[in-house]
Amino acid sequence: RISNLYYANKKYVRLHLKRKFLNFNDHVKSLFTLFIFRLINGISSNLDKLMIGFLLIYSDVGIYTAGVKFPLLIIPLIENIGIVLFSKINISANGSYEEYKKNVEFNYNVILMLAIPMAVGLFLTSPMIISLFAGQEFVNAVTVSRIMAFVIVLCPIGDLLGSKILLVFNKVPFLFIILYLL
Repeated sequence: RISNLYYANKKYVRLHLKRKFLNFNDHVKSLFTLFIFRLINGISSNLDKLMIGFLLIYSDVGIYTAGVKFPLLIIPLIENIGIVLFSKINISANGSYEEYKKNVEFNYNVILMLAIPMAVGLFLTSPMIISLFAGQEFVNAVTVSRIMAFVIVLCPIGDLLGSKILLVFNKVPFLFIILYLL
């Protein structure tokens, strides 16, 4: 409760924010870079549907969307676990190289430990998932879903290489060049 926090602050603990610890300028650049990185990923993930809509008929866009939906639900789950480990990687990058390497390898192993079983599971169960959630009209989306199952492994690894290695070592121009090429 807020009243308990106020009482504890007055009676037992003094909570003060010191201005010297609130240096926002150091964090704004990296936060802006992460925001742009996520924005470009979001735009590029929606451009594929737009291009298919221009090249093919609308039913093909529906088949593609049905097939892509479940891999795109799984990828953020794995990437968010990597985001939780990002602070540990960032702190260790300023320290010893061995500690940084150990944290990156741990993050890589966690990604693979989660992504490979999820990709194999989606590959094997995609006919049942598509028919259950999209219906029998979208049976052709099974092929798209099986192809996109491999992306479940590749996208979190790319996120690790991009936002947790290039960004930590301030190689932002390389990060944007890679995003532009993809």
